[in-house]
Amino acid sequence: MVNNNTIRFSQFNASLNRSAQGKLAADLSTPDNAQAKAVAEIIQRNNPDVLLINEFDYSQEAVKLFQQNYLAISQNGTTPVNYPYFYIAPSNTGIASGFDLNNNGAVVTTPGTSGYGDDAFGFGDFPGQYGMLLLSKYPIDTANVRTFQNFLWKDMPNALLPDDPNTPELNDWYSQEELSVLRLSSKSHWDVPIQVNGETIHVLASHPTPPTFDGAEDRNGKRNHDEIRLWADYITPGNGNYIYDDQGKTGGIASGSSFMIVGDQNADPLDGDSFDNAIRQLLQNPNINTNVIPTSLGGVQQADLQDGANASQKGNPSFDTADFADTAPGNLRTDYVLPSVDLKISDSGVFWPLNTDPTFSSVGTFPFPSSDHRLVFADVQTGATQAGKTIPSVGFERQTIFPTSFIPTGAAGTVNGAPIPVGGLSGVTYDAANNRYYGISDDRSQVAYARFYTFTTADSGVTFTNVTPLKDTNGNFFAINSLDPEGIALTNNGTVFISSEGEVNPTVGRVTNPFIKEFSLTTGQEVGSLFVPSKFLPVVEDTNKNGIVDAGDTQTSGVYNNLAFESLTITPDQKTLFTATENALSQDGLKASLTSGSPSRILQYNLFTGQPEKEYLYITDAIPEAPNPSTGSADNGLADLLAIDNRGTFLALERSFAQGVGNTIKIYEVSLQGATDISFYDSLNNLSAEQLAAIKPAQKRLLLNLTDLNLPTDANHPIIGVDNIEGLAFGSKLADGRQSIVLVSDNNFGSTQYTQILTLGADLVPTAAPTVETRPDLLDDEDPALPAVDQNADADDPAIYVNATNSADSLVLISVKNAGLRVYDLSGNLLQTVNPGGIRYNNIDLQYGFKLGNQSIDIAVASDRNNDKLAIFKINPNPSNPGQYLENITDSNIGTIFQASPFEPPYSASTRSSYGLTLYRSPVTNDYYVFTSRRQTGDIAQFKLIDKGNGTIGAELVREFTVPTIEGRDPQTEGMVVDQETGFLYIGQENVGIWKFDTAGEILLNK
Repeated sequence: MVNNNTIRFSQFNASLNRSAQGKLAADLSTPDNAQAKAVAEIIQRNNPDVLLINEFDYSQEAVKLFQQNYLAISQNGTTPVNYPYFYIAPSNTGIASGFDLNNNGAVVTTPGTSGYGDDAFGFGDFPGQYGMLLLSKYPIDTANVRTFQNFLWKDMPNALLPDDPNTPELNDWYSQEELSVLRLSSKSHWDVPIQVNGETIHVLASHPTPPTFDGAEDRNGKRNHDEIRLWADYITPGNGNYIYDDQGKTGGIASGSSFMIVGDQNADPLDGDSFDNAIRQLLQNPNINTNVIPTSLGGVQQADLQDGANASQKGNPSFDTADFADTAPGNLRTDYVLPSVDLKISDSGVFWPLNTDPTFSSVGTFPFPSSDHRLVFADVQTGATQAGKTIPSVGFERQTIFPTSFIPTGAAGTVNGAPIPVGGLSGVTYDAANNRYYGISDDRSQVAYARFYTFTTADSGVTFTNVTPLKDTNGNFFAINSLDPEGIALTNNGTVFISSEGEVNPTVGRVTNPFIKEFSLTTGQEVGSLFVPSKFLPVVEDTNKNGIVDAGDTQTSGVYNNLAFESLTITPDQKTLFTATENALSQDGLKASLTSGSPSRILQYNLFTGQPEKEYLYITDAIPEAPNPSTGSADNGLADLLAIDNRGTFLALERSFAQGVGNTIKIYEVSLQGATDISFYDSLNNLSAEQLAAIKPAQKRLLLNLTDLNLPTDANHPIIGVDNIEGLAFGSKLADGRQSIVLVSDNNFGSTQYTQILTLGADLVPTAAPTVETRPDLLDDEDPALPAVDQNADADDPAIYVNATNSADSLVLISVKNAGLRVYDLSGNLLQTVNPGGIRYNNIDLQYGFKLGNQSIDIAVASDRNNDKLAIFKINPNPSNPGQYLENITDSNIGTIFQASPFEPPYSASTRSSYGLTLYRSPVTNDYYVFTSRRQTGDIAQFKLIDKGNGTIGAELVREFTVPTIEGRDPQTEGMVVDQETGFLYIGQENVGIWKFDTAGEILLNK
């Protein structure tokens, strides 16, 4: 068994299907089948650790022959590959249904005869044709494999059952008798657990039917949709309860499980014939990591060479995985390797080399030597999730101001031999290796050639040291009005990316596209560019039909003028670049107004492939200040982004201007976690209300309104001492260790403005991230096969016990309600279950050093909601009796808590009983106390723990009080904790907030 932190998962529809049963085994019985050799060569070149092969006829013998005669033998000089573990199971293909499923008037039940495949549960001329095979270098947990071959289509809630267009009844293509046996899976769906380095990754394998080869009823398209939906529901908590497997077990995958969805899904997100863009059910699912889309160079080349349907497709040919007919549908992205969101993708690809590459021979063109599909892979890393970053607050440090007429001394003051004042600084990036900054001027080659400046900062001020004009790929300066440079981001390759907004100005006859290009730091010459999706490119309709762009024409799509790619940033790991539109695309919505923000788009690029991968909705603020006069101009937009981690967290700079008022500049912290990928939508205006409601935008949190800095004003800035700030970047560390943030302003080369360079200070704090992530332990808490005392096990409240002798042997105590208590080690291994039956342990807490007799012991106390009592345990950190970490030492005469006076009736030992719980040791008296809350009321009881003299601990009520009830709010409390140093008690009232008490019950704070 291999043991690496990076695991390669692959999917390959290898077309290893044959026309008759047993023929595949016959073809593989010798090592000279040309197609099998080409398939094996492709597998060997990519060397996946776990590989799903679609269209491999169901045959145990064929599996062994393929491994022995092909994979174990070098093909065309490649290294053989060995898979000690495999999984293969029956497929619905070619299994006779006994019904006329294609409604042609004939029921065909003889394998191999015309029409048999259409009437089978899944299309196939014999049972198992077009099956699936899973190969693995890692052990397969066969005992816990789940298959869904027999799940009935009708049992999916709101299933897209096809409709016969020739009848008035709905969804009646299949009769009730047919629906009572018709299976959803055209092949099967498998959940195959793979043991990888001590962790479990569930391979979710399938091969939905092609959404074609049917009629107006679209029975295959709808079936394809629902086959894909099965996995979407299976991995989404709460959505998969209806699912049952072939062993009768119900429900989806356990929440928190790692998984990898693999398979030829026969669905492209933008092109082809799939119903309602079926694959987006997975590609827009927040539980799936859809970053680092697999790409190839060959896909682009072949789409261009083959032309035909490829020329009119919406999708990016870099993402194609299948070489289909050039007439229709053209090449498509149909094959997927989609990891769960907890698995980090380090690399991915589609094995589709250029036709000049020596390895192209195994891929080829029609008739294909191997398959019309391409192998797809994703390399994922196991282990703990990487921590993100956050900035709690930002403060002012210093500023430097230059008048618009300022011309630096030395090289920075001269452009192409002429003295040029500094101006138009619209973006900035920091070169940490050389402790200097690069600021892009948004001069459109009007004042001087387009350029970026080099400067340094210090306590004494800012010094401009150089200026670098930009040149195109031919070494020429950019012509006047041919670009509008706005954003700049530094790579670790001696280059900078620079974004241009382009121009959409029909009035003066100019329409140019926005761009993102890469330039040399030393020469300023263009060395590359990134593809910009067509939805961003401005389209102007010749409304007046005069054949030229002029004032009478109308924009129909693309970026608004001067509201395009203002921002640019690269993640710290240099893998991903982001830009954003300052306001909406014209087909997405309106510009920001005094009453509404604007739906901007954040665009994500993979810098390894150079391809745009995802887009996110960012809603700007409304214009914060009205202009004076009211007829004056005003705007607000997203001016810059700064990536602060590799997990989609940014600083966002929103810049607003109101005539007669000045600039309002706000800095937000923005997170893309959970945000919806909207790259599939060319226009938000064309979406339904339901589709719009399903889009989750980027989340933002205000860090600083620069107005609040109260910077000095002047005659030209009489209200707010802030100019037109448009760019921000991290800078050097401040003297106190905090992170500096440098902001630059665009003076628009205006005499009433200035170049303002601000330095802010911030703490860049790691977010909480686990060092160990355990897989779910409560896999099916209602499984009838479990003992009754272990059912309804709902993990609720943990307590961490620190082992004073060896912290590595510390324990995690968890209340799991009806199933009692569980004790785990720090690796998530279950050490003990405590469940005497007839209990419901709701919350648990612990304390150290309780004096019991002549012993000092550590204790844990749980609230028993079912009996309204306390359950008290001695903690044995190093138990002499193996497995007995918790030992019950509750006084047998301990009474109920809330079932009598002074607490008000009605009484119930389950619904109005002990619920939340916390422990406290008085540093003054060394007495130990329990605070517990009453369910459904605001009652709190405080008990003193008592040594009963017989090795047990009892409790006596010493105080009770009630958390005030807010009218119209549920009074229920649960979460509670005592600050052991200050003695303050904090109680969470679930629908109100957090209350603060002293340990005598006096309210100190409610919030």
